[in-house]
Amino acid sequence: MTSLTHWARPKVEPVLRPFALALGRTGLAPNHLTFAALVCGLAAVYFLLENWTFFVIFGIAHLVLDIMDGALARANGRVTERGRFFDFWSDRTIEILMLAKLSFYPNNVISNPQIIGPIAIVIGFISYFWYYKSKRNVPVLFSRSLIIIIAMIKLPSLAIPVALIVSSLSLIWQIWYLLNNL
Repeated sequence: MTSLTHWARPKVEPVLRPFALALGRTGLAPNHLTFAALVCGLAAVYFLLENWTFFVIFGIAHLVLDIMDGALARANGRVTERGRFFDFWSDRTIEILMLAKLSFYPNNVISNPQIIGPIAIVIGFISYFWYYKSKRNVPVLFSRSLIIIIAMIKLPSLAIPVALIVSSLSLIWQIWYLLNNL
């Protein structure tokens, strides 16, 4: 089916393709970029709420590398199920770790972030698991990029409610899709 990523891909792919082809000539494989994105994402999680400058640097690096791994795979005809799996779950890992860290942020202005954060994680995980198990045939909304952007603009307390809303809408959309396509 679709996600917002699938909707945006045709719009950005022509811009990314020359960069992806150049990266391909270096000998880098898409999974190398996915691994680098995961490492940068883990660094971003570490610096989240600790050092804003390093968080932004690693957060942007994570997002750019995450965009480029798929572009490289498609440009060089190296899209694999293993690569999709690695990319998908590394992105979800970063999202879950960020929400977990924000759930215990002492200056969080939302009520009960220790309850709302884990609920957002569970609903998101159910939605993502369902999406992946359906071989990407049900619609999905991802909140990782929104969480990073919200934290970059120094509004980390909003990340948990936004993730909860996005994950809930994703699950509702999936249920609606399945009920209408039985």
